Amino acid sequence: WLVSNSSWSEILRLAFRYLDLDNDGLLGPQDIVTHLVMPGVEAADHADAWSAAHLWVARWGIPGSSGTGVDGPSFRAALLAAHREADSQAFDDSGEQEDENEEDELQGVEYFRGRV
Repeated sequence: WLVSNSSWSEILRLAFRYLDLDNDGLLGPQDIVTHLVMPGVEAADHADAWSAAHLWVARWGIPGSSGTGVDGPSFRAALLAAHREADSQAFDDSGEQEDENEEDELQGVEYFRGRV
């Protein structure tokens, strides 16, 4: 559903902008931690959130950026990967899986590059 419908591109762009608190065009660890931890939570919980945020940025961040942050296309790739993983668990034992349309994916990436 994240690949074929153009309205999802706008939703993803808005979600990215919502999460990008410092409005620098990247989801950095600080942006992510702010959404993970409620104000007034103990420092020990912040450490777990920082660890999770740094791991997520390292996994999904811009290749070669050494953990600077996650840009729009990388954010979309992370969501698509989570969606595909959930879909693959829903299939029966036959292992059949629906092929994704790479052209639609490219259009989504180009959309992010132009709009975010």
